[in-house]
Amino acid sequence: MGTAVAPGSPDLGALPPFVVARPRLERLLGRVPPGGLGLIVATAGSGKSVLLAQWLAEAPEPVQPTARFAPGDSDAVCCGRRLVAALDAVAPGAADGLGEVVAAGGGSLGEDFVAAFLAALAGIDDGVLLAVDDLHVIENPALVEDLGHLLTRLPGNVRAIVTSRWDPGFAVRQPRLDGRLVELRATDLAFGSDEGRTLVEAVSGQALSDDSAAALVSRTDGWAVGLQLAAVALKGAPDVSAAIDAFAGDDRLVAEYLTAEVLDRQEPEVRRFLLRTSVLEWLSPEVCEAVTEEEGAREMLDVISGRSLFLVPLDRRGERYRYHHLFAELLRLRLLRDDPEAPRRRHRLAARWLLDHGAMEEAIDHLLRAGDRLAVADILSRRGRELYERGESGTLVRWLDAIVTAEPHPPATAALDLLGAQVGADASAGASRTYRDLCLRDDLSAEERATAHAFYAVLAHCDLPPDEVQRATDAVATALPHLDASAMPQVLGVGGLASVEALAQYGAAVARFHRGRDRARGGFDALLSLEALRYPVWRVNALGWASVEAAWDGRCTEAVRHAQAALALAREASVVHHVSAALSHMALATVALERGDHEEAGRSLDKADLCTRRSQRATYRDLQRLVRARHLAATQGPWAGLDALRRPVGVGGARGLFVAAADGLEASLLIKVGRLTQAETVLRRAADEPATLPARIDHRLASADAAGARRLLATWRPEPRDLRGQVQHGIRTAVVLDLEGSGEAAGVVLAEAVDRAAAEGLRQPFRSVPAALALLRGLPHGGRHSFAASILDLPVEPDVVRAVAGAMVEPLTEREQGILVRLPTRLSNTDIAAELFISVNTLKTHLRNIYRKLGVGDRDAAVARATELGLL
Repeated sequence: MGTAVAPGSPDLGALPPFVVARPRLERLLGRVPPGGLGLIVATAGSGKSVLLAQWLAEAPEPVQPTARFAPGDSDAVCCGRRLVAALDAVAPGAADGLGEVVAAGGGSLGEDFVAAFLAALAGIDDGVLLAVDDLHVIENPALVEDLGHLLTRLPGNVRAIVTSRWDPGFAVRQPRLDGRLVELRATDLAFGSDEGRTLVEAVSGQALSDDSAAALVSRTDGWAVGLQLAAVALKGAPDVSAAIDAFAGDDRLVAEYLTAEVLDRQEPEVRRFLLRTSVLEWLSPEVCEAVTEEEGAREMLDVISGRSLFLVPLDRRGERYRYHHLFAELLRLRLLRDDPEAPRRRHRLAARWLLDHGAMEEAIDHLLRAGDRLAVADILSRRGRELYERGESGTLVRWLDAIVTAEPHPPATAALDLLGAQVGADASAGASRTYRDLCLRDDLSAEERATAHAFYAVLAHCDLPPDEVQRATDAVATALPHLDASAMPQVLGVGGLASVEALAQYGAAVARFHRGRDRARGGFDALLSLEALRYPVWRVNALGWASVEAAWDGRCTEAVRHAQAALALAREASVVHHVSAALSHMALATVALERGDHEEAGRSLDKADLCTRRSQRATYRDLQRLVRARHLAATQGPWAGLDALRRPVGVGGARGLFVAAADGLEASLLIKVGRLTQAETVLRRAADEPATLPARIDHRLASADAAGARRLLATWRPEPRDLRGQVQHGIRTAVVLDLEGSGEAAGVVLAEAVDRAAAEGLRQPFRSVPAALALLRGLPHGGRHSFAASILDLPVEPDVVRAVAGAMVEPLTEREQGILVRLPTRLSNTDIAAELFISVNTLKTHLRNIYRKLGVGDRDAAVARATELGLL
């Protein structure tokens, strides 16, 4: 059996001195069944970690060191890395690719990571023990919930043991009902008289009478650390009974009293070492010498360990230790009481050593505890990019927010760094507050103010209204000619005049696109030519938007080129599951839908799901809902599409282009199922959004109002680059002409629309207008209009097939549907067979089946019956 291991985590197999055997509790842990969870919940100092180490030491199978969480693991990216490293240590290679599933921003692991991690565990041949110590240090509720999903759904080859100071923030009801949960509480861990006597006698070297042992256990409530502290204090006591009688009060008071007794009995140099090193989360001889400013740390650690002064080994080699949490806390209180400035000095010394040895994150935590927030701001300004590029923006936000909110007049650079981190973490609400605070300051330089405007504009891809984005980008455009390039600030190590210009142009291009009217075409193309857009994550995002715009306009070849370039760069930069890659997948899904390749559209949408599931970008979710609804309508019928559009998608921002287009799609689907009144209500809600024009025209056509449809067509002027809009306009113009009795002119216009659509393979615009399909069947098939035949070859929508199936004894096959749509044309049987690459005899067999299923005797009757049933 193997367990999860993470770099720097304590080795729970390394037992402290004077450990007391606890076979009763070890037997209880041994009852955790395969796929089950053992939960050890008790206060600090109850012996949770020691019990777990004892059980691991006695386990019949060889085990690896166990993963233990630290406060930094509240960032999902850090936690995910720890879990991945743990799994890789048990089964090398099993965790390959898992780290990429955790989204940037540090919010949560997400269901995709949990599912992938569980699958990797299930694929390990041997039994696995997933031991998690100190779960309570994780303060991120979303992350705790993710871990709960993981720990309560383990495969049969895995058991988990979790220790925590309090109940975990996830439900364990199901494992409890299934008999897969074993719980140990503080009362279970409390030492009895015999166990207490064994521990105290071993540590103190004093013999205890039955009465003294019972009294001591009673006074400490069997609390492990209380007994251990008492044992240390009893060393050399002339009157054991009197010393025990002196104990009184709750655990905290007892701990404080005993700590004072322990410290006061140590030699000055030992006491000094304990107090000065208490600021450290972990101890090694080297860091201890840096913090104490004295040599001989290795020998001092050996002395402290030999005296059982609450030193917990973190590895088997004796290179790293930590103090028991409560003991460390009391040491820190004593250090502060003796000299209020001492903790700050020791934290600074620790930070200096850690920075010199590449541990930037730990150094920053020490500097924050020392109150050196400006020093942290300086480090992050220079090196914050390292964390940003690892997707740890959530950690950056936590640190920088602590700096900015604590300082009465924080440096502008720190506030700008916070804004950049919040934008990177998609924390739009926090970013908006920071931006407003920056705008109110009167000490910003023109360069700093322009930088704030530019980063704020990036929130165009979240939920910032386009008009507000435009105001920010206009401010940048006005300022740019007057800015001093040498005075431009760096934001998390990224910046400069070129970056500010690029970010502003990015925000402006996204805002124009969302506005949906009077937008400057080619905005994203111009953006991609900027040098600053070589930064990988920014470029993946910009390429994604370029691909979405091209797909939106029906320029499918261009959309695919941009999307593939973005995804190739995302793989190269190891951000394949970053939300920035979602746009490219959605663009590819849109292209596939336009071309009628529904399977490919579904695959691209599933890939987009991996990127957007934990995203806070409302516009991305709006786009995904729209494309998903289109896909469902095409594969499962109009009602499935309507259901998808009506599902809540969370709190979004302004009504952008995607929301308006979703209203248009909803209205179109309602028209398709004959709900004209409901469609009119939706269109009224959407006001005069240009994205709903096709649906408005369709509503007029469905109401036999050709004049109204023509008036709306006159207001619609698709731009030259909007190929899809031009095709949609041509299709509806042809239908209006046909209604007006100009059949020949309608055919000409429709043929022109077919020619335009053929260049990019746009089939879906024709399929969305039933009246256009009837006209399309009248076009000559073959030659330049062979593309029209490919449109008619697409399968009938499932809702139509189900409706027909209710009126027919046996539904038509897909091949029979392809033949049926050709029957109203002037094509002969020989022509139809040639188009379908089948023999005339095979065609005749299909025709007999069609006539039988429709209950008719010839071709004309089949066309009439199929039209009546809605198949034509």
